[in-house]
Amino acid sequence: AELTYLLSHTTRYEQALEVLAGTGDDRQIAHTLSDFARVATRRGEWKAARMRFATALQLARGLGAQREAAYSLEGVAELSAGQGDSAAATRILGAAQGLREAIGSPPTAVELVEQAILLNRLRDTLGREAYERLLAAGRLLAFDSALDQAMVWLDADPAGQGVGAGRPGVEN
Repeated sequence: AELTYLLSHTTRYEQALEVLAGTGDDRQIAHTLSDFARVATRRGEWKAARMRFATALQLARGLGAQREAAYSLEGVAELSAGQGDSAAATRILGAAQGLREAIGSPPTAVELVEQAILLNRLRDTLGREAYERLLAAGRLLAFDSALDQAMVWLDADPAGQGVGAGRPGVEN
């Protein structure tokens, strides 16, 4: 049922991005790209998810849009967990938490539930000590450092798709 839902919304996200491109609202474009990247993540479309998250993070960085960056980081954490990199997922999710705290922008109730499920899975996979250490290290990252680490992960290519798979305009 979820896959059918996600498939039906792909066209809507594409249409929304077309409309937004004409508005110049880069904050909303970054947020919509992150949502669209989450759809790709949940469909197992790793390359598309990486490219969309990378673009969203670049827009957020350029705008200094910390709320949009935190939202994108949460999505990158979900993607990295989905690709089996629990350590990166925990550190990146910690960075998103720290950023949200710093700007006073807590996750929504739905986002909290999704994060709790992911955090429990990460803790179970890594063990409590490693999980707590990585989460704390992520929470200490400054805005630019958090984005740098996420971008490095997006470029790292754990899915074997060619170096730079997460960056628009980089040949694979």
